[in-house]
Amino acid sequence: MICYNKTKNYIIVDKPFGISSQADKSGDKDLMSLTADMLAANGEPNSLWLIHRLDRVVGGLIVFARNEKYAALLSEAAAGNNLVKEYLAVVNGACDSGEMIDYLYKDARLSKSFVVKSKRNGTKEARLEYQCVKTIRLGDKNVSLVKIRLHTGRFHQI
Repeated sequence: MICYNKTKNYIIVDKPFGISSQADKSGDKDLMSLTADMLAANGEPNSLWLIHRLDRVVGGLIVFARNEKYAALLSEAAAGNNLVKEYLAVVNGACDSGEMIDYLYKDARLSKSFVVKSKRNGTKEARLEYQCVKTIRLGDKNVSLVKIRLHTGRFHQI
């Protein structure tokens, strides 16, 4: 179920969609716990530090540090935009390529982010580039495969 590549200092795990990156209030098994359990079952140290997250509905690669030193180094790299965060998404309609810069307001109570028209207290700038890879006709609709590169890692940014 979990495919991974590991070293002494970090592990990269392919997170399937439908699983949260770390424990949440749902109580469902999460990727961090599953990975730690797998390491322990193989007789390996199972302490992990989460470097970044992917939403439950998103699949992709997650990086866990395996010690505090690498947790600090990788977290600094992620914060300084030294890690490339790219995604592929299927969207309704035909698209083009470009850049999006928005201000997002996170409503922690609802666990949602909202785009707002201008910068105000509690908002954060969100920037991404997108490139249309291919558009096809599916029935009576167009759908497009879009490559997305995040320049910021905001909550529910995409």
